[in-house]
Amino acid sequence: MNAIHRFNANCHARWAELQNREQKMILAGALALGVILLGLFVIAPWLSMQRQLDRDLPRLRANLAQMQVLANTARQAVSKTLPAADPAVVASEIRNSLAQSGLAPDDQKIQADAQGRLHLTLDNADFDTFLLWLDKAQKQHHLSVVSAKVNRTGSPGMAVIDLTLALPGNAAE
Repeated sequence: MNAIHRFNANCHARWAELQNREQKMILAGALALGVILLGLFVIAPWLSMQRQLDRDLPRLRANLAQMQVLANTARQAVSKTLPAADPAVVASEIRNSLAQSGLAPDDQKIQADAQGRLHLTLDNADFDTFLLWLDKAQKQHHLSVVSAKVNRTGSPGMAVIDLTLALPGNAAE
């Protein structure tokens, strides 16, 4: 701390020895150096970034618009090509795939409603196995999840699952 006070006192003494004109020249030089450093390290990178954004933004917006058009086209194509699925057939296939996945058929209930939805209830199901099954079933049968309710049981990793699935080609999607 003492060294800092000596340095500070030494600087003040040298400053006081300078003539008024020399003090103004040093201040002008320090100001010019500050402006140059500000320009080099703040303004120039910012302007460069702005130019890059000005070049990239129209291309990125065009890409986004093209992706949105393609996504809408894909949605329309899927909805037109998928026939309305028979809930009884899909329920049977789901029952079989649940059994193949190791989810106990004794603990499951599958019901179809008039809107083309399937209501699935699994009691005491392994949650990880259920998630793997659901991903596979969605891809295989083009199902969409309308609602899901998961409650854990006393056993680790086990859950009671109530799931409502919409079948492809039905108005419930």
